[in-house]
Amino acid sequence: MQDRRILNSWKEISQHLGRGVRTAQRYEEKLGLPVHRPAGKERSAVVAFADEIDGWVSNSPTRRNMDGSPVSELPSPDRRPASELLNEVLITPELWRRRAHQVDAAALDRVRREIANHLTGPEQLLLQALVRAALDLCGAHSAGFSTCATDEHGADIFRWDAIAGALAHAIGGSTPRNWSPCGVTLDRQSAQLFYHQHRYFTYFSTAKPLIVEGLVLPVYLERNKPLGTLWIASHDEQRKFDGGDVQIMNSLAHFCAAAINLMRNRKPESTRVEQPARMSA
Repeated sequence: MQDRRILNSWKEISQHLGRGVRTAQRYEEKLGLPVHRPAGKERSAVVAFADEIDGWVSNSPTRRNMDGSPVSELPSPDRRPASELLNEVLITPELWRRRAHQVDAAALDRVRREIANHLTGPEQLLLQALVRAALDLCGAHSAGFSTCATDEHGADIFRWDAIAGALAHAIGGSTPRNWSPCGVTLDRQSAQLFYHQHRYFTYFSTAKPLIVEGLVLPVYLERNKPLGTLWIASHDEQRKFDGGDVQIMNSLAHFCAAAINLMRNRKPESTRVEQPARMSA
């Protein structure tokens, strides 16, 4: 039976979607979420019908993600509060409860020098060297760099520009800015650890192999402009990330930001990976 309830505000519409108010407003603006404005009332007055919203979700616009297949960016039918669902997969405090492994400073320094060899080439090669270093230094199963970009509909996304390891086949895929581990990480401006993230970011259910733990760090250019995120992933329960991995990834992220800043300050725009789009909160 159809749910013909009337939703009389952005708050009620967003609660029905299981998303935030600003996200619901972006859905209307960019993806055609069916919202009505009663005649004779202020522009801010809105109304929607639950069955129309549900129908839009079922037939929502899709974009290319993980494995190149079309995957919906919309939340799963689980109607629990979004914050409750996110807290089930976001386990960042575990990084500091676990015993940190010792970082090989000499190996880290050697890798930075190797990456520096790519300063005169395309950014893509530097990013690929960076994720290979993250994979090897952390003993991860996959590593990648997700660049801030804009898709053909004008929506903010993360584009997977460099990947090494088991998920290398997913290079060129993308995830939505407003519903992704990378987006959460940029919003929180610090390293974040996710566990079985597909339970909340449901499009990751198509990832082969499945991601068990994902450690994601933000990367910023000059004036705190977001470039994207650097991440590593494990694909079994045995490999668990700790504070040592955060130390390595922080070092690589800072080195990456400094290198890209240097390259962009002295190279023409044609050699760059796409400039990061202006990100909304």
